[in-house]
Amino acid sequence: MALDRLTKDNFVSHPPFFTVYDYWYNVLVDKLNVQGSVTEIVTTILTAADSGKTFFVNSDSGAATYTLPAPEVGLKFKWIVTANTTTALVIKTADITDTTGDMLRGGLLVCSAAAINTFAEASGDVNTLTLDDDVNNSGCGIGSWVEIICTEDPTWFVTGVINGNTDVDGTGSAIFTDAD
Repeated sequence: MALDRLTKDNFVSHPPFFTVYDYWYNVLVDKLNVQGSVTEIVTTILTAADSGKTFFVNSDSGAATYTLPAPEVGLKFKWIVTANTTTALVIKTADITDTTGDMLRGGLLVCSAAAINTFAEASGDVNTLTLDDDVNNSGCGIGSWVEIICTEDPTWFVTGVINGNTDVDGTGSAIFTDAD
């Protein structure tokens, strides 16, 4: 559901007028309305203009693959899983060239159904993040979230928490991979 912008038609027509406030309200509404929702098979190549968006993964209808844009310090994207999903959510860098391309760094706290809590680290030549509750040592249960921020060229910093809702989710060792 999108929020409406304030206009002369839906704002108070008598004093006190809040023109400064309606401007900032509209800026906030514009930012909130850019939130994305993943409900079907999606292959998306993100751009710098998508920075700041939050994508809600809420369906079991198919896999979703996101390719990050070329690194630019400050670009930021977030994914939130709002329903248990058994299809893959894949996030990868634009340049997957071995050892010289874009890299993922940081890591995710993985909490599996077997009460195994561990930290999956993105290190070395890593350029792909895959969340899939049907894959051993991965996960993608409701409440999982991932945030990726470009900290320097060619580095993307990953943080988040992964809810593994099955016992096979284990250590999270299958989350980060090298696609080349």
